[in-house]
Amino acid sequence: ARLENLGVTRDAIEIDPNHRNIHYTYNNMAQSKLELNDFEGAIEDSSKAIEENPDFFAAYRIRALSFLLNNEIDKACKDWLIGIKQEGFNPESYPEFKNICN
Repeated sequence: ARLENLGVTRDAIEIDPNHRNIHYTYNNMAQSKLELNDFEGAIEDSSKAIEENPDFFAAYRIRALSFLLNNEIDKACKDWLIGIKQEGFNPESYPEFKNICN
């Protein structure tokens, strides 16, 4: 199902790459790739979501998790720290970061 979602999401980007909520589309692709253990792909798509909307904390969360699982600890901590400064990012929900990124 996640592979099908990726295809539909890519189609949405091709249809309207300048849509005002395109960051959600990139973030959905990043989430799917993270679940498929495609950490590089998840990092790429969440980075695009952040580029489109630097205040979109969900993309920082996905990118931080992807960096962490890809053994890029410094980058993971940087995104985690950015994320906890933004509204809606609860550091208690991610104890793995709290233990690593002090």
